[in-house]
This record gives sequence, structure tokens and C-alpha cells, in this order.
Amino acid sequence: NAVTHNLNTIKAHIGPNAGIVAVVKADAYGHGIEPIARVCDEWGVSGFAVISLEEAQRVRSVSNRDVLIMGFLTDSEYEEAIRSFDAGLELSHDDKYAYFYKACGYMEL
Repeated sequence: NAVTHNLNTIKAHIGPNAGIVAVVKADAYGHGIEPIARVCDEWGVSGFAVISLEEAQRVRSVSNRDVLIMGFLTDSEYEEAIRSFDAGLELSHDDKYAYFYKACGYMEL
């Protein structure tokens, strides 16, 4: 499998102590999020990066590894993310962290 070969090649270059985050945005660049995420999960990647909540949910349907959402989310999408991901969700926009932590009950604003 080409994906496994690529992961093995990357790992050989970065060493055994570094993790790999598989970027599977844009439908895994046309290859399909679910099949690529499944192979990456079975291989043992550290987590995944996507652009949207919908892509994160698709990854979560085949893996329980951490997911980084790199794109902008609306307030309603943040609320859905909080409901959908009880753990293992990272958000990339600092302006929304306070909203996220407040909604999770971690802080008061």
C-alpha cells in the first residue's frame, strides 16, 4: 500500500521518537478521508489534521485518535464539536479557545 510505504519512509527519516500527524483535508487530497484515515490509524499515526468539523467527524468515524481542525468554525460548529468530541479535539484559532473552554466548563468568562 502506497500510504503505508510513505508513512514508513517518513518515519525512517524523522526517527522513532517523533510522531506523525496525517493531514487528510480536502477528502485526503482526493483519495477519500475514511480509507486513508483507516490505513493511517492502523499504521499508528499520532493524530490527524483536517480543515472542517465535517472532515473531523469523518475521521472520527474510523479512528479515535486526536484530530486538529485547522479551519475556522462558527459558534454553532464549536458547539457541535464540543458535543461530538468528548476528547481528542484540537482547535487552531486562538480567538475561539475561550469560547471552547467556557462551553466545556473549564473556565468562567
